[in-house]
Amino acid sequence: MKAELKKLAGYLPAPVQRVLSWTLAGMRRLRFALVRPYLLATRAWRRRKLVEIAASKQPVVLFLAPEAGLGPFYLSHAILARSLSEAGHGAILLSCNGMQPICSLKMAMRMMPTAPYDHSNAACRRCRESALRTGHDYGLVDLSLESLLGPAERAQIDEIIVANAVAPWLTSYDGISFGAAAFGEVLRDRRKLDVSEFTDADVQLLSALLYSALAIYFATRIIASRYSVKRIAHFGDYAYWVPTDVFAQRHGIAVTRLDHAYNLDVDHRYIGLRSGNANAHMLSQVEHWPEYRDQPIDAQAVTNIADSALYRLVGHGGVSTYSPNWIKSENSLLEELGLSRDRKTIVAYSSSTDELLCVQEYLAILGVPFAHGKKPFSDQVAWLRALIDWVGMRPDLQLIVRQHPRMAPSHRHSSVASLFAQMKREFTQTPANVVMIWPESKVSSYNLAELADVALVAWSNMSLELSRFGVPAVAAFPNIAPYPLGSFIGFGDNSDAYFRAVEKALGQPADMEMLTESFRWSHFLNWSPVVDASDLVPTFDYKDIPRWQTPKNLGTIVQVLAEGKDICDLNMARLPKGSAASAREQEAITAMVERFILFFVYGCDLREQSGGAVMTKLRIEPDGVVSLTVKGQQIRRYSPLARRLAVMLRQSYPAEMLAG
Repeated sequence: MKAELKKLAGYLPAPVQRVLSWTLAGMRRLRFALVRPYLLATRAWRRRKLVEIAASKQPVVLFLAPEAGLGPFYLSHAILARSLSEAGHGAILLSCNGMQPICSLKMAMRMMPTAPYDHSNAACRRCRESALRTGHDYGLVDLSLESLLGPAERAQIDEIIVANAVAPWLTSYDGISFGAAAFGEVLRDRRKLDVSEFTDADVQLLSALLYSALAIYFATRIIASRYSVKRIAHFGDYAYWVPTDVFAQRHGIAVTRLDHAYNLDVDHRYIGLRSGNANAHMLSQVEHWPEYRDQPIDAQAVTNIADSALYRLVGHGGVSTYSPNWIKSENSLLEELGLSRDRKTIVAYSSSTDELLCVQEYLAILGVPFAHGKKPFSDQVAWLRALIDWVGMRPDLQLIVRQHPRMAPSHRHSSVASLFAQMKREFTQTPANVVMIWPESKVSSYNLAELADVALVAWSNMSLELSRFGVPAVAAFPNIAPYPLGSFIGFGDNSDAYFRAVEKALGQPADMEMLTESFRWSHFLNWSPVVDASDLVPTFDYKDIPRWQTPKNLGTIVQVLAEGKDICDLNMARLPKGSAASAREQEAITAMVERFILFFVYGCDLREQSGGAVMTKLRIEPDGVVSLTVKGQQIRRYSPLARRLAVMLRQSYPAEMLAG
């Protein structure tokens, strides 16, 4: 009902919408003010349980949850903590009444840091209301930063900040590089590459991150001294969690990094329970991939992956989708770009270096190897320069370079990324058979992928996305991206080997086995670490705290958080096995290949709309053209991607359906 009312309100004139918004906000504040004394009293009553937990030495899971106003994050904390309590296990939430000058909610709201203990701002009010209300509804036990840190701890934090004011990025405390973690976060948030680029506002953000990280670290130490903390859980990987992760390592405390499934955009119905830092965990999945490569996935898993793959083509503006939407155009994009159908087409996708630098800082603090091993190029600029020079000497090839849209101004960022200026300086002039698509371009990365004989990436997830559509892919850097190299995504550890891998991919025939491995890896990477909470959370983009009910997967939550089982092992063990399972998997993947062809040629997800097959004839024509008969209507479209997929169907469909 709430969603429907919001939609209706969207049709009102803007001034009316503003007045309505102010009125409703005022009513919410008044309503909360009236019930606040009662909520505070019930919180105090719930906190009495802390005495019992401390006395009994009951094992506790500590949820670092000071971002209560950020609904998608807090709903995961609330569901998991209440589930543990329901099963008789200890759960404590670390809350915040306004002590942190910066937090996940303030960053999501694009707020400047506030003064420590500034309770008056909108983010802190929102957090306090949510923590009180949800704590009451779910029966949660919390401890606030303010209640844990006394005058001595607060003075010590102030001293550390002042002592490192000249170069806060070098701050070290307790043998932990707090400053490096904050430095990495600022690079990622402000999309910069070096401290020399920092403005006063950037340094202010870094200092605020330091303060929040120190406050959380001190509070965690105090809680661990009072209670038997066996596991720490936090949402995402941010500068204020990294030092606490080090503390956990030192004291034998398990760490669970919460997130949401990388499904559709980001799917709040599925809660990720990764062991430790996400990048470290995904790289460990790569190491374990040989154990699962031959494991078929079930038909529903295939459908989920296909749903997500198609959604991302038209999901621009979401949390994880930067590319403009794919559109069905009757014009030839190749000709618009001044390129030819007579040459083989390479599409290269750059990545965000600032994000890489942030991850490097985090993992260095945690002592986790990252971006190691032999690599063919020193950095992205060297990779693109070598690639452009190589293609420039090849009249049989043409290259499209899609610079990452994240580098351009958007609803997330008001300015351009530093890497954008660097790329502009380096690649203003290119050979005639090379086209540069700059970040601000409205050309979809997926429309470009349709043209590709091979897709090349630095370490972008685009290679995994496109491999699910059957596009051969080659990565330029190892041990960064969350996928294995050398099978469905190629690689070479020096420049000669790299370009041999590109040549091999250019001549690679359509391969159902490689597409199948891509589907299997997508399931292992994105679905094996999650617990399904869709019986509580109704939609993938749900942002409120759902009404509590015992989740159907309570047992799995307890196994992972209380008993220390690995969520990936549990979920992979549930998959069907044997030849019959493999046959069902192939049947499901073949159906999804047909669905993909329909989408790219017809222009929408017809199979999904109609609930069944609608294609009665498919013809593979020369020069990348595919012809379909759909509901009695013949449709032709130039789509090398669809043509490649159509070739895959030859062995799966009757001869009378496929021609060419």
